[in-house]
Amino acid sequence: MHNPTIGRTPRGARHQSPARHRIRKYCCAAFLFLMAVIPISRAQTQQSKPAGAAPTPEPAVPAILAAFDKYEVVAMPQGHGMQDLNDFILSLIRNPAFSEKVNDIEFECGNSLYQPILDRYIAGEDVQFTEVQKVWRKMGQPACGASGFVEQFFPLVRAINQKLPPGRRLRVLAGDSPVDWDQIKSIEDVIRLVHRDASIASVMEKEVLSKHRKALMLFGI
Repeated sequence: MHNPTIGRTPRGARHQSPARHRIRKYCCAAFLFLMAVIPISRAQTQQSKPAGAAPTPEPAVPAILAAFDKYEVVAMPQGHGMQDLNDFILSLIRNPAFSEKVNDIEFECGNSLYQPILDRYIAGEDVQFTEVQKVWRKMGQPACGASGFVEQFFPLVRAINQKLPPGRRLRVLAGDSPVDWDQIKSIEDVIRLVHRDASIASVMEKEVLSKHRKALMLFGI
């Protein structure tokens, strides 16, 4: 969970597929750009500098939204307990301009096996919360199941969608491997079935890039 764009995969599952290579190309420049603008508080308080001085970071929200004018995919880290960053992500998604620029959010805290349930929930259909919780509680990242941020994130996107016209509604894409963890009995099962890098790349290629949509990727540092 420590790489913001590509997560951990069991040894032997790593390979440089065309999809992974393409997504790395789309994301790397955008991610480095974001790392320059995330310190929003300093950007807003720092006074102007004379010509030739080090560049001053831009306010983060406008800079991130502007990145979508250049890139199909923009990646940034999920907070993992860093409350300021978690709050910032939620405020970014709440910004009315976000849904004007972005179609999808691919999130590491989601088992793609349950994407149909997640789609129905995010679209505002009548889905019990205990049912949709399978998305982030039955997956290969235990910290997601205990995350207060995750419990806020999915209901927030659902609530935002209820106020948007159909053409601007956000979709949340579960990035983790499509695995029924109730059937995992051994480390051999994990090695055979859990291919997180490949899953992340496949979801992005199939659901975003091939459809010429735009997506925010949320993956941990």
